[in-house]
Amino acid sequence: MKKALLGLLSLALITTTACKKSKDAPAFTKENVVGTYKLDKVTFKANGSAEQDVTDELFDPCEQDDIVVLKSDFTYESEDTGEQCSGNYTGTWGIPSANKFEKDGEIYDVASWDGTTIAAATTDEFMPGISGTMTLYFKKQ
Repeated sequence: MKKALLGLLSLALITTTACKKSKDAPAFTKENVVGTYKLDKVTFKANGSAEQDVTDELFDPCEQDDIVVLKSDFTYESEDTGEQCSGNYTGTWGIPSANKFEKDGEIYDVASWDGTTIAAATTDEFMPGISGTMTLYFKKQ
């Protein structure tokens, strides 16, 4: 009986100490966000419906390979890389609060941030009679 109890106790100790605690995401601050990003996907969830990937409906393939460089002076440069279609352009970005992201004056909710992917969401009426939440996922390169 003691051997069985000792075996179970040993197994419990091994499994609890072998698992690593998941690392918390870094704070959503300028220092952590600055970098080069590429659009990963765009989803849309209309009120009362399931979330759908709408990346291909909203962005041409030549736009999906572009990169955005968020600079520490709160400017960004969008670079038309890969297949050319839209050219380079610049703008401004910011972090007005811990859970908000601003790009060219538009405010987005930070749906998630794990240190490498920003999920920026906005809720609006995107077409007459169709309201919902659009989430843009940008992955750090």
